[in-house]
Amino acid sequence: MIRILYIVRNLEPGGAETFLLSMLQQLDKRRFTADVACLYGSGQLEAEFARAGVRIHMMGFNALYDLRAYLRLARLVRKNRYDIIHTKLFHADLVGRLIALGVGLRPVYSTVESVHEWVGPQRLRGRFKHIVARCSSRINERVIAVSEDIRKALISNVRLPSELVEVIPNGVDTRHFDPSVHGHGSLKAELGLPPRALLIGAVGTLSPVKNHRLLIEAAPEVIKHHPHAYFVVVGRGDQTALRDLARSYGVEQRFFFTGARRDVANVLASLDAYVMTSLSEGVSLSLLEAMAMARPVIATGVGGNVEIVNSRDLGILYPPNDHNALAHAIDEVLTNRPYRELICRNARRRVCNAYSLGVAVDRYQALYEARK
Repeated sequence: MIRILYIVRNLEPGGAETFLLSMLQQLDKRRFTADVACLYGSGQLEAEFARAGVRIHMMGFNALYDLRAYLRLARLVRKNRYDIIHTKLFHADLVGRLIALGVGLRPVYSTVESVHEWVGPQRLRGRFKHIVARCSSRINERVIAVSEDIRKALISNVRLPSELVEVIPNGVDTRHFDPSVHGHGSLKAELGLPPRALLIGAVGTLSPVKNHRLLIEAAPEVIKHHPHAYFVVVGRGDQTALRDLARSYGVEQRFFFTGARRDVANVLASLDAYVMTSLSEGVSLSLLEAMAMARPVIATGVGGNVEIVNSRDLGILYPPNDHNALAHAIDEVLTNRPYRELICRNARRRVCNAYSLGVAVDRYQALYEARK
């Protein structure tokens, strides 16, 4: 039995945490046991981790330099005699590597989901993260990049050795995200939309890198060609700026901001088009989920999006920050029914073949069992 400790910042429903939950639900419990250490507190996903049989340990970090919290974590690692530490995101990477060094534990694995915060060496914060990542990663058995784009950035920008970095894309549960299970969804009725309404949606945290404002900027042109178009944005975060922007564009009556929701499959089933406006992406779970649900996808041509939607027969990629291109792509998907049906069929097939949760879990399990 291989004992694994996963270290994360918290259990809020971000992409890294959501994928970890899905992976641990599928992990072979005859071969592996899994605990999770949260550096900075709990989150909305705690109950779901507990239902999956995962032991959760709160480390009570007040800051990255909290010595007492480091000692608590070191005692936990020694007491439970873990075979592997697997870290998620920068703070957890650094803490996990220092703890492993202190207690003499190897191997350590770190998964890099995105590099948008620290690939820019011109910024002081970026330079600091480069140095820390480059020096501390020497402790790692492997650094896992979720996309080829991230692997290249880690090697060229952060200057990690190429043999240290391995690509394992995230995956989604295609049995849950299955259009035959969820039908047409119930979100339109919940929002009180008219029968002829077309619903265009985006799913993702309301953070600047997700760039949801672009959908608002594209909305007037879309509505001009599709008078029954409405828009929904699903994700946690402050809605104030986006609501104000929608009001300034005169489209506030066409936009719905729902906050975070756990019925994402139902949301996606309700959409006539799925839109991604991100300035940077690793391997987006929400994009994969939309494709698994056979929704027509329109995404920025950045990062892992280019690897996932690698053909126009799978969806439409457009230049980031180009609201005219986004409006044109939405119009094409809503107008051209044969093309829409083609990309929906192909998108689900693509995810089932290359980005299913089962494929990702199998690769991680093989990685753990091949440890030195």
